[in-house]
Amino acid sequence: MLRRRWRIDGRPQHHVIDPRTGAPADTGVVAATALARTAWQAEVLAKAALARPLDEALALVSGIGAGAVLVDDVGGLHPTPGFEAFRVPATPAPTPAPTDDRS
Repeated sequence: MLRRRWRIDGRPQHHVIDPRTGAPADTGVVAATALARTAWQAEVLAKAALARPLDEALALVSGIGAGAVLVDDVGGLHPTPGFEAFRVPATPAPTPAPTDDRS
């Protein structure tokens, strides 16, 4: 939702509409990546997560056995347990090889 934004009367707006209000969703969730059995299911879950408050979005995704990582409006990452299975552990930077300065 960070790219498809504009302002009306100084308030940020975006393309994801909350079906409960008919207005752009204002949930504190600004990005969502979902993992599901099919691409269309992941797309629907990601959009549904954007239209719900963080706790509800995490419960929705986890409740159907999918995975997601949600980003809140201050940059916090919130993975579901199902998403953690796909996380690649960070690897330390390689140590540079010693150089031979005896030339």
